[in-house]
Amino acid sequence: MAITKQEMIDEIKNHKEIKKLIKENSLLDEDIEKNAVIFYSYILNINKCAGCNGKSCIQDVTGYMPCIKYYSQAVLDFEPCKYAKELLNNRKIKNNLTCLCCNIDEIDSQTIWNKPARKDLYSKCEEVYNNYFNNGFSKGLYVHGSYGTGKTYVLACLAKKFANNGKDVIFAYYPDLVRKIKSSIANGDIEDIIDDLKEVDVLFLDDFGGETVTAFIRDEVLGPILQDRMVNKRLTFMSSNLDEKTLHLHLSETQKEYDDVKASRVEERIKVLMEFINLKDLNYRS
Repeated sequence: MAITKQEMIDEIKNHKEIKKLIKENSLLDEDIEKNAVIFYSYILNINKCAGCNGKSCIQDVTGYMPCIKYYSQAVLDFEPCKYAKELLNNRKIKNNLTCLCCNIDEIDSQTIWNKPARKDLYSKCEEVYNNYFNNGFSKGLYVHGSYGTGKTYVLACLAKKFANNGKDVIFAYYPDLVRKIKSSIANGDIEDIIDDLKEVDVLFLDDFGGETVTAFIRDEVLGPILQDRMVNKRLTFMSSNLDEKTLHLHLSETQKEYDDVKASRVEERIKVLMEFINLKDLNYRS
């Protein structure tokens, strides 16, 4: 049964999480109406998680739950749910592939490339893979594009291919990796984590830019990791919603300051290690 516009607005206004967001951002009725489709899409998707016990996920991307944010407009995003994190954090899932905070058990390498928009990216992935095994080194890829276009799936497929052929691989959901690193400071594990990220044969940092930037993470963690991998010619990949222009802005703005010089240092290491490639595809989450 179709829902009327007013019924949609009423449901939005009465939803617990959206009510909180409306209050925090002092949204007016006109703001709610302008973003009604995004708000209602969040409600439909979060309802899929109701009563979930972690065994039969019905989200379009298994293990990912919706989250709603508001900047100058509403933004619907997806992040690993608590069950995915508990199941996959720091465990070996296949051969040499260590998966940090990302659900890639169900990646199907037979269907992942059956999208015309991924033709160029497929060619680049094949080129990087072949160069790496033939020459011992290759520049990685910084895959950027809109939400839901399949950046994670594509890189996860490539990560499994490297692992299946004997390389030690870490595939990390970057926002959760940042939280893990911060929490490891208290128990003294931070250096071990950083060393693993520096030294692993092939490193994938998924959803870079989804975290809140801090000077400590940028300058004392990410910078040294990229520097070490650059010096030692270790293969590195990233996925992000940030293109080359917005990447610099993201790195420059921490919670306390704007630092163009330090951001440029990290950005330069990314450019040395990786080639930028834009994945222009449909949003498969919507």
